Amino acid sequence: MAYPQSALELAAGITPTDTDFIWGDVRRYGAVIDGTTDDTSAIQTAVDSGHEVYVPEGTYNVRGTIVADGNKTIRMTAATTLERQDGLSTAPMLHCYGERNTVLGNGATIRQDLYSHPKGIVLIGQDPGEAFGGGTDVNTDQNHVENLKIVGPVKNIAQDGSPGFYIHSLRRRMFGSSSADRRRTYYCSGHNVNIVNCDVGLEFSSDANAHHLSGFFIHQWKEAAIVMNASYGNKLTGFRLESPLAVSSTRRFALHLLAQNGSSIEGDTSASYGIDAAFKNNIETYAELPNDSGANSVVSLLTFTETGSAFGGNQISGQHTLGAGVGKDGTTTPAGLGTNVYRGHITDARYVGPSKVFGRELRELDDGSNSGPLDVENSVARLSGRKAGIAEGASVDIFKIENIGPTRACIQLKLSLAAKSNKSNIVNTNFLIYHIEIIPTNQISATKVFDAPYNGGVGRQDAVTVSIAVSASGGKGTATVSLVGESVAGTTAQHYCSWFAEIISSELAGTNFTARNDITYL
Repeated sequence: MAYPQSALELAAGITPTDTDFIWGDVRRYGAVIDGTTDDTSAIQTAVDSGHEVYVPEGTYNVRGTIVADGNKTIRMTAATTLERQDGLSTAPMLHCYGERNTVLGNGATIRQDLYSHPKGIVLIGQDPGEAFGGGTDVNTDQNHVENLKIVGPVKNIAQDGSPGFYIHSLRRRMFGSSSADRRRTYYCSGHNVNIVNCDVGLEFSSDANAHHLSGFFIHQWKEAAIVMNASYGNKLTGFRLESPLAVSSTRRFALHLLAQNGSSIEGDTSASYGIDAAFKNNIETYAELPNDSGANSVVSLLTFTETGSAFGGNQISGQHTLGAGVGKDGTTTPAGLGTNVYRGHITDARYVGPSKVFGRELRELDDGSNSGPLDVENSVARLSGRKAGIAEGASVDIFKIENIGPTRACIQLKLSLAAKSNKSNIVNTNFLIYHIEIIPTNQISATKVFDAPYNGGVGRQDAVTVSIAVSASGGKGTATVSLVGESVAGTTAQHYCSWFAEIISSELAGTNFTARNDITYL
């Protein structure tokens, strides 16, 4: 059956080359599908025909860029592979801009075999190099990509920040009186996208905003799984980040929040653009990251650029296993979260610094074991942990309470501990309550008001006891809580202790809780 030239094809000035195939089928416009012949033109003609595009199974050599410039739909199959073996190495393979483009991959693969792809393998939004008023300088919104696998060069991944999936907005490039006319990229969505073998898996340019992406699986990246320049209001849910590739000791970040155009791809800045850091993004991920020891322990769950501005406020949540924790400015230097908020669970984190914490988080003690869940509320902070290898007579600081008073003049500390020794079956459990109080004369006291010990039987001694050292200066006090290893007659013992603390006050805001390795909980 032949399908004659349609009204849409006629209006677009397109004459099909094989009318045995239905309107929109790329074979109708000359696609060879032999994996060698360049099929870019045939696929582009199908897109330009105005019909929904159908890209059937087979391997297509795409040397150029397939462009959807608004109200276009491209449908592929699980057996469809678009592959770039040569050609335009620095141009995206698929570029969607304008309104309401839809890419339905149905499990299809887009593969870039060339070394560098600085504009992304898939690009949503205006071309990064577009001139003011150029062809792609139009608003881009309500574009959607789903069920697609994006594969970077397997043999030689560029370490130049090349992203697999790039969401780009031009509006942050302000030029004089025409600044109000710059176009932006917003309200786009993506679902079930698998990104592998890219230097950066997913990148948002500055001003890319209000996008909702879900179900992304990003693995085998070199620099970062996700990079956010000064983008804002984006929501990422159900992301899975795994298996970063081994590179130099200064790279590999699961989530990299940057200042305005801070990456190697987004190199230009503009004082006219008001936001200078990634702002109010909501990111929910599951991450399994290597946490090797020594100089190779360079995989951070999160790094960010501290701009000193009011921007930031990103919400990060999820389950993160074997992560190297939190760094700053693209390093593994302990730096916490700045103005960002973490709500989730980190296991075995090495690099963690001063943080604003809501919900639960695990912290590492000096011996490599982890502290337990920390809950911070307005009037109660809960912190738990364990410590091994406490020698006889040794005093081990486990946390510090700072900035006590003058408004929070009294703090109640409830402390439960369970301790044992590796010698003589010595074990003890205790529940203690202390009142820590600062008085106007710049004095501070820590008074034990309750002690309910259980020593494991008559005649048994404690393995570990508690000591609190206090000091005051400038009307504010500090209390350092320590575990003390007790002496055991006739032997040299090593003690072990787990503990749980509740710090209660009418107002805890502004009070710092400092763990043994100077990690400060705000």
